[in-house]
Amino acid sequence: MTAIRKITLSVLVLAIAVSFLAVCTTTAAAEELPKIHWKFQSAFPAGDHESEIAIPERIEYIKKKTNGRFTITRYYAGEIMPPEEMLPGIAAGLAEIGITLGTYMTGIDKVFNLSSGLPGAGRAPIGDWYTFQTASKWSIMMSELLAKHGVTYLGWHDYGPYPIFCSRVPIRKLSDWKGVKVRVGGYSAKLLEAFGASTTFIPGAEIAQALTTGAIDVGTWSAEGIRDMGFGSVMDYLILPPFMQHLGGVMIANPKAWAKLPAEYKQIVREADVMAHL
Repeated sequence: MTAIRKITLSVLVLAIAVSFLAVCTTTAAAEELPKIHWKFQSAFPAGDHESEIAIPERIEYIKKKTNGRFTITRYYAGEIMPPEEMLPGIAAGLAEIGITLGTYMTGIDKVFNLSSGLPGAGRAPIGDWYTFQTASKWSIMMSELLAKHGVTYLGWHDYGPYPIFCSRVPIRKLSDWKGVKVRVGGYSAKLLEAFGASTTFIPGAEIAQALTTGAIDVGTWSAEGIRDMGFGSVMDYLILPPFMQHLGGVMIANPKAWAKLPAEYKQIVREADVMAHL
């Protein structure tokens, strides 16, 4: 065997050994991390995109990246606590993590309404809007406000164009809104009230039934609600365009549970949130 071949073989053996040690080290490090199980409370019902797709994507990503050592169970709206009680509920540890809307928290602080968005705002591309919500002075303010109420702000989630109006009555001009009963929240409700509509805010799971009974004339949700939440079978008119391109919600965690997570797990949770927007 020539000297060059001996050197080449030695380098190859060394590379294989280093790779093997790296795998062993990674495996050992993963095995040293604790096994943790969390409850993930959604503010949204079955059939909703966030509950059915985005949250499970986060859960699967976290499980895969931690080799099954960090597992999470999703709960639909109301299974652990009602949406309007999620902020104090997660602060108290009823669930370790959750996703909700500012609209559900306005009874605690009206500033939370701003996190959901303003009519006419949010026209920027999703990447720019996500950066604004997670890495700006606004995100710092939101983090401080949520901390004041006992939870840790983990990030914003994009809920897409809102509101999609699912109506039992035709709306063809502004004056047609007068006297119409609309399920809508946030500053979109303020705008519709200025048009003469009467507004109410009920949980998403109750919208289809309320349309059926006539308790409301118009229900609002994102586009998935028409197909997956039963609105399509009880509505007569689809009213567009929506008021905003990016309705926003917040992902929050119990501070004690978050503090106990290893740094590796925290990084993976944040990665999972980004992946859910791709």
